[in-house]
Order: sequence, then structure tokens, then C-alpha cells
Amino acid sequence: MVFNNIFNNTNSNNENNEDKGVKIIESIADNEVFEHDGPVKVTNSIGKGATVKIKDGGLEVCKNIGNGAKIKTTSSSSSSSTFNNVTISGNSIVIVNGKVISGSSNNVNISTSDSEGIQGIKIHGTTGDDVTLVSDNDISMKDGGDDLNVKTDRDFDALNIGNKAYVSAGREIQITDTGSNANLSAGRGLNINEIGGNSNVNAGRDVMATTISENATVTAGRGLNASYIAKGATVNAGRDMNVGTAHGSATLTAGRKKNVGVVVDVDRQTTAPACKNPRDHKFNF
Repeated sequence: MVFNNIFNNTNSNNENNEDKGVKIIESIADNEVFEHDGPVKVTNSIGKGATVKIKDGGLEVCKNIGNGAKIKTTSSSSSSSTFNNVTISGNSIVIVNGKVISGSSNNVNISTSDSEGIQGIKIHGTTGDDVTLVSDNDISMKDGGDDLNVKTDRDFDALNIGNKAYVSAGREIQITDTGSNANLSAGRGLNINEIGGNSNVNAGRDVMATTISENATVTAGRGLNASYIAKGATVNAGRDMNVGTAHGSATLTAGRKKNVGVVVDVDRQTTAPACKNPRDHKFNF
């Protein structure tokens, strides 16, 4: 499986960042409350229990996030779907940002520009337990601990995340492995190596997985491809399903074609499931 190479260039030029309006700080202390308007780069780590709120920009952390930290970023208006220049000609009616604009000739030209600086949340080090990440832009990280809470309007990209993770992404989710009892929801597609035991996974479009572990529930709005599905798993695809090997106790349903290569009675070793333990996910802080 191929994953985005999102962790290159961690030693980017600080002067160039300053030119783009990025505030550069060394660290955020344990239990500190840090708020800033504009993008921020932390060259070291964010301490445990810290609360970070970034408006009109994103956050890049070069090292680690401590246990219990809460981070929220919102993008500047220029990074959203805002038109900076609109030229209208023709007997046409064009709606821009909710306003009706009429022209007087035949061509419509709309140009946009990307905002500079940092957007979303990007973490180069490890993320501790019980960390909350909220952004209206992309969130990318390496390894995360247990009880991770993530909510993004766009894409979420990670290597490994621990047990009882909650991830809600408006677009794509891409993860190597999850621990048990994960709750993952993607508005579009989901690409993952191993879905942990007792996990609940939903994708509006396609699901690509190497292993779906014991007692996991996976629902794909469109197609689903998996190499192995463990015992007790429940897997649903709105369209076609392609599975290499499945345990005989797994429940598999597809809206169109269902292709299963081999059905077995002996299960492979997968992520050990833990008992389900619902949690209250608090993203308003």
C-alpha cells in the first residue's frame, strides 16, 4: 500500500516561513493555553494538557504532542472556496458567494489564489494519549496514542493510531494501522492496512484494507477490497466486494458482485479485540 510522504522537509527555512506570516515559537508548555491569529510553527513540542487555538491559519509541530493536549485550527478566508477576482461578460447570471451577478457579454472568467503559509494541522513527531485535533483543513500525523479524537472537514493521514480512536473526516482517511475499538468515518474513501478488532468503519465511497480484524464492522458506500477478513467481522459494500480470504463466520454483503477467493475456519492472528467502551467526544473547547 502506498501512503503519502507527508513528513519530508521538516527543517524548512524559518525565514521563508516568517515571510509568509508564520509565527515561529519553540514550544508550548504543559497546561498552557495558547491562542493566535495566523499560522504557527512549533519547532519543538507541545506539552501535555495544553490547549491551542489557531485562527486564520494552521499549525505545524516539528516534534511531539503531549497527553491530553487539545488543538483547533481554522483556515483563513482566502484558503476556502473564496473567489479573489471575478470577471463577468455576457448575458449571463453568475452566483458568487451567494450573490447574484449579471454580465453583459459571453465570457465568464473566475480566478483564485492559494493562501500562503501553513494550513490545517501537521505533526512530525509522536502524538500522546487522549489528544484532540480539530481543523477545517487537512490533518496529518505520524504515530498516535490511545483515545485519539480527530475531526476534520478535509483529509486525515496518519501512520499508526492506538486503541479507541475516533476519527471523522469530510473527505479521505489514510492510515497504516489502528488499534482495537476504533471509530472511523470518511465522507469519501478510506485506505488502511489493518482495521483493529471491534472497530466501526464507515466510508461514503470505497474502502481499501489489507486486514479487517475480528468483530470489526465495515461499511463502504461503493466498493470494498480486502485481503483478509477475520472471524465475526461484518462487512458491507454498496457496490462490488473483492476479498482474498475470509473467515467462515464473517458476514459479507454486497449491492452488486461479491468475490471471495478462499473461506477458512481457522483465523489468522490479528489485532486483539478489547471490549467496546463508548466515549464522549468533545470537540468544542
